[in-house]
Amino acid sequence: MNISLKTILIIILKTLSRFCRLWLKWVRIPINFTSTFFDPETNTQKADFQKRIVKCSGSVTGGYSEHMIRGQLDQKLIPKNKNSTFLIGIFAKASIINFTGRVGVSKNRTSLSAKVSGDVLTASSQAGLSAMGATFKVKAAMGSGSIRFAFEIFETQIEFGITGDILSIGAEATAGIFDDAFEVKANASCGIGGGFIVRIKPSHQIDQHETPRWET
Repeated sequence: MNISLKTILIIILKTLSRFCRLWLKWVRIPINFTSTFFDPETNTQKADFQKRIVKCSGSVTGGYSEHMIRGQLDQKLIPKNKNSTFLIGIFAKASIINFTGRVGVSKNRTSLSAKVSGDVLTASSQAGLSAMGATFKVKAAMGSGSIRFAFEIFETQIEFGITGDILSIGAEATAGIFDDAFEVKANASCGIGGGFIVRIKPSHQIDQHETPRWET
């Protein structure tokens, strides 16, 4: 092999080496992002903003999942709760991506807010019975979401909204009192579907940092 061929071969090998290093560098970026986004310790990103009477908040979670079993009068096994409402049932939900957002205004114990929530590639099931109500749900969807409006007045929060699903199948129905809140909900889908939500709850029972259980 003469000098010219060796030189050409070296140039080709160096070029391939640089290309491989560059390719690995760029491939590592989405791999690292994906592993971080779906790691249970880092999969939730939250943000909030407040200026005077206006407050906004939101979150995105990758690999979202939760489950709960309740029974035996006032015991809430997963997670614990001091609420004394009688309820027995099971609840489970999982989705590839879950997101929530809320914007509202409040002043002197009066507030108005709009909430948006949704899931991508999600499946959920639910069955429960309280002393004054029943709830049932089985659903799988490519995309699922809701838009809700809530206002607080006379120490009571009243919430109403609509739900929607795409490439989905399933149904749900809720009517009665759960965790000191009166709730009526219905949804049905086969391909495309939707439903409605009405919820009434005393303001002092609302924890602004906790997502209401038995609600998806």
